[in-house]
Amino acid sequence: MTLAYTLGRLGTVFFTGQFVLLGVIFTVVVYGAMIYLAYALPALIYQSRKALLRVVVGLVLIGSVIMASGNMPGLAFGEAVMFLIPAGFIGWSIKKNKSLLWSYVGGVSLAMVLTVIVFYNIWPELIESFKITFGKTIDNALIMANTEGYSPAEVSEMKVAAQNFSAGMARIIPASMVMITVIPLSIGFLLVYYRAITDPELKQRVLDFTRWKVPFALTPVVIVAVLMRLLGGEGLQIVADNLILILAIYYVVGGLSLVEYGLKRFQLSLAMRIVFYILFLFTGVVGFAMSAIAGFIDSFADIRLRADKQIELKR
Repeated sequence: MTLAYTLGRLGTVFFTGQFVLLGVIFTVVVYGAMIYLAYALPALIYQSRKALLRVVVGLVLIGSVIMASGNMPGLAFGEAVMFLIPAGFIGWSIKKNKSLLWSYVGGVSLAMVLTVIVFYNIWPELIESFKITFGKTIDNALIMANTEGYSPAEVSEMKVAAQNFSAGMARIIPASMVMITVIPLSIGFLLVYYRAITDPELKQRVLDFTRWKVPFALTPVVIVAVLMRLLGGEGLQIVADNLILILAIYYVVGGLSLVEYGLKRFQLSLAMRIVFYILFLFTGVVGFAMSAIAGFIDSFADIRLRADKQIELKR
């Protein structure tokens, strides 16, 4: 079975505490293979190693069908294609001397669209499987809470909180599936940049991280998503929730880029910046939200450009 389908159907085994180590090893191996493919395919295309490229693509397609074990081979094939096409696009566009940013954004956009197409029909099953799995986990936790002396009121409060968390997580499963593809592609892209690309002029086109900024062109998409969330029905709200979550990840990167700019402007050492980011991790959702908001504001306010102008005026 495919990665997504397997995790959805076998989640009960992993989440109930049985074969946890096996589940972790399985996830690490599969994700490691995805990252390697996200690096190898663009690198082979960029280096024009056509024979080896055909072998790798063929093995991936055949292996995906074999892994399906006769169960949903079409989905397995589609899942392989939705990964091969974006990775191939990244390699092709770099070879055609396109900008690295354009190559990455194009590949990630393709991955998002193809993921939605491939998994659209099975998302209800994955969501229901998650609810059943998490429901059993909640039941087991409540049984333990009762045996450990918690009062009925406390147990009831924990149950409501867990159910609310489960409902929220179930709503964003589509976005999670998209990110399962996007994250390995992103890591693979970085490996291509550092290990495969040898053209110094092409590398120079990549901005320093302190200058990364989310394009203003995404702002209309954010506005539409927010309006869908506020005014739409249940179906549109679920679509909006997932779209906002995906966009938020990119705005978080933009926000962190702005933070890094500020830290360097104050001339903090690398050690101090590392300490700052470690402490930042403890802010959790609050830090995530603040970074996303900062990245969103910077997408149209261009805070760094204003700061640079003020520095020039002071000189």
